[in-house]
Amino acid sequence: MSVVDSTGLNLLLRLHRRVLEGGGTFSVLCTPGTRRLLRAHGTLDVFDPATTWTEPAPV
Repeated sequence: MSVVDSTGLNLLLRLHRRVLEGGGTFSVLCTPGTRRLLRAHGTLDVFDPATTWTEPAPV
């Protein structure tokens, strides 16, 4: 089961922004259930998460 509440999602969004502003890269690895949650929230394109360790990280 995937559980990410609004506090956790807000934390990820803030961390994502800070990392990118600092010139770094940010990748998320999550379950298919969490991908559905991100899609429903409208943030799937922001994170573009991988579902396995073997998927390449976005550049």
